[in-house]
Amino acid sequence: MAMDTTVAILGGSGDLGQGLGTALARAGFPLRIGSRQLERATEAAATIRAAVDGATIEPATNADAVTGADLVVIAVPFAT
Repeated sequence: MAMDTTVAILGGSGDLGQGLGTALARAGFPLRIGSRQLERATEAAATIRAAVDGATIEPATNADAVTGADLVVIAVPFAT
């Protein structure tokens, strides 16, 4: 997978999404952090940027995050 592959993380403002986002940002992938609330996506993006110098991260609502993304990851809790 090319490092210019834009990855959208739905649920990116939660613990799982932020952890995955940080790992992908460290690997050099451009990210779109999605959340139901843009404010939460913006906060999560800032947290990841603080951990990864030079990270390319765009906060968005979940609906906007998927537009134009090459890969979409759903990072939400699942209970059986």
